[in-house]
Amino acid sequence: RLVGYATLILVLVGLFGWVVTHRVPMGLTIVRDRNRLYRVDWDGNVENVYTLRISNRADESHQYAIEVDSPLDLVYDGPSTVEVAGGALAAVPVRLDLLGGEGVVTEGVDVVFRIRRLGDEGRPVVVEDVSRFHVPKEAR
Repeated sequence: RLVGYATLILVLVGLFGWVVTHRVPMGLTIVRDRNRLYRVDWDGNVENVYTLRISNRADESHQYAIEVDSPLDLVYDGPSTVEVAGGALAAVPVRLDLLGGEGVVTEGVDVVFRIRRLGDEGRPVVVEDVSRFHVPKEAR
């Protein structure tokens, strides 16, 4: 029984060490306003607003680049880089616009928001999250 307990403790300590050394030093959460999924302006442009919550889990301050990928030709309106203090959380409001709302045949598409920590020469640290770009029925 003593050997079993010793083995269990060694496995748990090893697992804890692996988790600590492979921890991602940042996080990304996308928050949408649930009351208003989209807005259509007088030109027919469809606008979706998001709040990106970027958490810096490191002790020192870092700069992050914000990137957006989508199958639609969306225009990104927001900061391209954000600085977040060590151990802090930054709420960054951003907007995506679909100019004219033309050519959309779907209810919406997935949009990938990606943050990349700047200044990493070795291996880049990248975190991404997926949200939805909503389009009104009359624009389809």
